[in-house]
Amino acid sequence: MIKNQPTFFQNQNNTEIDLTNLIQSDGVFIGINTDDFIVKYVSQNFFNIFNFDILEKSASLLFSQNNLIKLNNYVSNKRIKTVNSRIILSLELKFNDNIYKIPCNLFFSENILCIEFSSQFMINTFIFDDLNFQDMLNYVKNYTGSLKELTNNICQYISETTGFERTFYCDFLPDEHGFIRACYSNKLESLLNHHFPVSDIPMQLREVLIKNRFRLISRIDSKEVTIEGCSKELDLSFSFYRNMSPIHLQYLKNLGVTSLATYSVVLEGRLQGIFGSHSITKKYIPITILEKIQILVEEYSRKLFFCKYKKIKKNQIDFNNKLDNFIQIFEKVECNLEKIPENVFNALNEVFNTHYIFYRYNNRFEKNMKVPLEFADNILEYVNNIQNKNLIISDKLSNLSFKFEKWAKSVASGMILIKLNEDASSFIVLLRKEYIQTIKWAGSLDNCDFDNNTVGLNNSFKTWYQEVLNKCKPWLTIEYETAHYLKNKLHYIQSNNFLKLKNLNKSLSTQIFQNELLFSKIHQGIKNTYSILNTIFNLNINNHSNNDENINKFLLHENKLSSIDAKYYFENLSEKIISLVKENFYENIKINLEIEKNTTLKINQTLKISLIFHEFILISIKYSKESSVNKIISVNWSEKSNQIYFSLNDNTNLDYELINLDSKINVDFDLIRYLINQLNGTGVWNKKNGLSLKIVFEDKKNKLISNKLLI
Repeated sequence: MIKNQPTFFQNQNNTEIDLTNLIQSDGVFIGINTDDFIVKYVSQNFFNIFNFDILEKSASLLFSQNNLIKLNNYVSNKRIKTVNSRIILSLELKFNDNIYKIPCNLFFSENILCIEFSSQFMINTFIFDDLNFQDMLNYVKNYTGSLKELTNNICQYISETTGFERTFYCDFLPDEHGFIRACYSNKLESLLNHHFPVSDIPMQLREVLIKNRFRLISRIDSKEVTIEGCSKELDLSFSFYRNMSPIHLQYLKNLGVTSLATYSVVLEGRLQGIFGSHSITKKYIPITILEKIQILVEEYSRKLFFCKYKKIKKNQIDFNNKLDNFIQIFEKVECNLEKIPENVFNALNEVFNTHYIFYRYNNRFEKNMKVPLEFADNILEYVNNIQNKNLIISDKLSNLSFKFEKWAKSVASGMILIKLNEDASSFIVLLRKEYIQTIKWAGSLDNCDFDNNTVGLNNSFKTWYQEVLNKCKPWLTIEYETAHYLKNKLHYIQSNNFLKLKNLNKSLSTQIFQNELLFSKIHQGIKNTYSILNTIFNLNINNHSNNDENINKFLLHENKLSSIDAKYYFENLSEKIISLVKENFYENIKINLEIEKNTTLKINQTLKISLIFHEFILISIKYSKESSVNKIISVNWSEKSNQIYFSLNDNTNLDYELINLDSKINVDFDLIRYLINQLNGTGVWNKKNGLSLKIVFEDKKNKLISNKLLI
């Protein structure tokens, strides 16, 4: 087993490797102030090569006028962000009365234009076949075969073009350790199928490799050269000749190589892998050639991206029905895991190639779990200690907690866990069994010697084999992404369901409140109306629960079995209502009656008609813009063609902005709507020239024409 990284390595991981004022002696560095084109920084080796000091002098001493125009245009375009952070540009340098056209690396560090070029520019005679490069680029663009074969062919092309004895492709797996998927080797041992620890390329170095995608170390014995004029370390993230860390140099020495070139493969902002070249001799490859190889690698990255999502799409098609079926049922049962059938849960095992699945819902584990309760409790204990992490994927549970080691062989070694809420009261767990495997490593930190914080990696890169226990079969990238997709879908459905419940609760609360108001109004209206009817029929009614019975007894005694004279009824009703309004609202109103002679009112209608009359007047008073002594309510009751017409009109100036007759929720009108419906009538409101209500009843057996209330 690999031990934890020693402190020295941990310190290396925390080093700001892009901040420095040192470069390799194989490069020359010049820093120019972009405001006045005065040279502010220069590497010490500049004087040895050009035999004059350019620090604090004009850049025109080194570059031709045409070049100065080029540089000025680059600076101007950079300020408006129309050029890349780093470019390769051929510049003409004046030296010993000669003009040398030299490929240079240009980038910015704050307001300083940084220019780098090879210190070997006078002796570099590298030959590059452009036609062969174009053929290779077209081959990569149009290739449709095996990705493994393509990767091997790119490795071979890079080695043959640059003269490096070994070129490999190292893929960074989801756990970030490196795996050599392809290797072309001539005179050097092949690294094919080797695994490399995460510490070999620390995370902060990977961030630099994403920005600075190709680099050359011509010789590991290159001396460090100080950049003159620096009062602080510069940001050399885009530098081609930035100095190397001591641990990196020792790393290369233990590999037995003299020079190294790297080309980054970046997918969606992540360092997916690198093409690396090793040589046992010094290599001075022009930066323009390395740039072309990086173009080839970028095309490979696009091909990799396409293959990756082609594979994802194929996987989604293969498992689409099962995954979508689970998602649809989850939505259908309103996120209640207990209502999802067992076979639907088990289908997720096929999607993720897992062996067991169980869930916890509302702080209860599922019944009939396939895993021991103690194991499930260990999972719960771990999840409760994890904050702000809704998806947990591990191929070695014992790394999460020592408690899982006892379950590695009998239950599972790896899991995918999807939390459905922050308090971990509900989650889904997919489990994968142990997968015993043997891994071939290139180097072990166990073989490192550390003396006074000085590293000596003795034979650490000799091949060795490790038997891996307590670990499941590694999760594939497609499985990671499918888990993220499922998690996002379930959370989205939960969010929608929560909003739906929230809106439903709000609607129910509003409805309850409206009903309470309505019942309150009905209660008060009935109380007033019974008081009115008591006067009309001259009854002594104290017990409201027997009101209908008392009225019926009175009518039987008077031999009026089913109806009452309409005029008599409305006259008495109006007199009582006028008295109530004056008593409660301190207003005087006048009621004009137009009651057709010899018309009657059915006894079972009297209470509801009285309530309608009563509520109409209350509405009239409530929505009046001002109190008025001239308020007149007109009442009309007539019969025609077996139909009864009942209308109420208000002549006063009402605040119509407050009256919404189209609203389905209005407590002031709800009671009247309800009563008209109870009488099986049709009501029509109008708010022109005062408020009016016209109601039509069918006289035959007291049945109505329509139960639709036209409001």
